[in-house]
Amino acid sequence: MSDNDRYAMLIGVSTYESERYHDLPAVRADLHYMQAVLESTEIGMYNDCAMVPEPTRAEMLHAIETYLEERQPSETALLYFSGHGEFCETDGQLYFLTRDTDPDDLPGTAVAAESLERMLKSCRASSKVVLLDCCSSGSVVQGWTSKGAGDTNARPAPSTLLHPTGVYFITASDALQAASAMAPAGSTLGTSRFTGEIVEGLRSGRIKDSGWITPDDLFEYLTAQMVRSGVPQEQRPTKSTIRAMHSLPLARSVARSINLPAPPRDAAGAAQPAALLKARALAELDARDGIDSQQLLRYYVHCLSAQAASGMLPDRDSGRGKAYFLLSQGSESIQSGLGPTLPAPPQLPKAKSGGTQADGVGLQEYWYGYPAITLPERGGDGRRRAAVRIAPLLIQSMELAPDEEGRDRLRPNGVPSLHTGLVTELLADDDAADLLARWQPT
Repeated sequence: MSDNDRYAMLIGVSTYESERYHDLPAVRADLHYMQAVLESTEIGMYNDCAMVPEPTRAEMLHAIETYLEERQPSETALLYFSGHGEFCETDGQLYFLTRDTDPDDLPGTAVAAESLERMLKSCRASSKVVLLDCCSSGSVVQGWTSKGAGDTNARPAPSTLLHPTGVYFITASDALQAASAMAPAGSTLGTSRFTGEIVEGLRSGRIKDSGWITPDDLFEYLTAQMVRSGVPQEQRPTKSTIRAMHSLPLARSVARSINLPAPPRDAAGAAQPAALLKARALAELDARDGIDSQQLLRYYVHCLSAQAASGMLPDRDSGRGKAYFLLSQGSESIQSGLGPTLPAPPQLPKAKSGGTQADGVGLQEYWYGYPAITLPERGGDGRRRAAVRIAPLLIQSMELAPDEEGRDRLRPNGVPSLHTGLVTELLADDDAADLLARWQPT
């Protein structure tokens, strides 16, 4: 293993502006000692541990996004969070609370687990590990939906909202339980129990006799320690390993106990970490410009991907069989995933050939849409029916290719997106931009 392919980002929130959230002094020790074991040349040997203490929502989002975007396929990316987590009954979502979180507006002032999952999915690192030391953190991997208002005793049903594939998650507690804040027995580090067990296990060599420690090794050790200490089942760690690497090296086992440096006495006067300063600068730019850069970027992507289809609002009657074609009857199969292809209509124009294709000029494009929406034309003289246009709400790029028997089939070669022309036709500019920027295929 090379010494420059392992990176970590450690995020912790110990103080909160809202009086409804109590401070978590142990978080400061959590961050310090996690950094100490990961950067230790005898234990973690991580090239860099980016520190993000006490971030706002905007700073935390920018920090995570920047960190994950910088990762390369040959690298390991570890992400750690310590602080309050809150499960929102309204939308069935786990939120990581930041310094400026408003308890009455979690979606607008806290970081949603769904946002974290989306950023992790786009990260190119071949190995990704997430450690969550917060209450209700198990909901990320167990995916519980909120309880109904009239059902106060029943446990929530599983949700399919989050599928953290390709990432090894270890969380401090069950889906809807508070994480144990007590430090491990015999520990004098001042950390929370979950983080303290990780730190004590790594620095003492108790997790494994020798060699590299994997996430599986760590999870089994944490579970055993919690059982030995009598921690209730619902407050023990949980994990998700869907298509994750089980054998990735997390840290080295040590033959003797390693002494870790104590936290600095004047932590308040220490220089701000570079990762936090960078995230703060990006957040300040957003605030100054009055824009959400990520929302704007997604809006541009949607506009570009649907540009060719944005003008596709054909006349419902005269355009049939020319500007648009009705496909098979019955249940929709492409966007629902029920079928991989569709038979091409006999009169569908074939792909053009010729020298201009190298430049993309003259290429035949195919777009599939569902469901269809009719749009009456404005005006009309009252004596005859105004022309009615038709357009799909969702569009998806398709390709035309023969099957094994030589019959033309249409198969998707992209993901569904909103029909830009339709959305901008029906909604005001600001509402259209907001919808196009926030919409994500599921």
